[in-house]
Amino acid sequence: MKLNFSFENFSFKTVFTSQKLISPRRDWIILLACAALALGAALTFDAFMYTQITSGEMYVSVNKDQLDLQPLKTDQLKAILDNFQNRSVASTSLKVGTQIDPSL
Repeated sequence: MKLNFSFENFSFKTVFTSQKLISPRRDWIILLACAALALGAALTFDAFMYTQITSGEMYVSVNKDQLDLQPLKTDQLKAILDNFQNRSVASTSLKVGTQIDPSL
């Protein structure tokens, strides 16, 4: 089986004016053109994002001196942990030993 990859006899006019419903050459050209457009769009978007990030216009950070840090509220954290501990104890006391089959 010999594959012909020459573009000497290739003409876009004959490929796209074909009245055939199934035309592999036309379909491959359309598929590759769409893939090239998608690749170009992705590269353009990536280049735009790269320039925005490196120029500092995106993801602006704040100096540590300007941050208003609040201390950890240990009393509220202890209350939450105690609440979970109480729920754990309550859930273990609710367990039933054997279950009765209601269909009997």
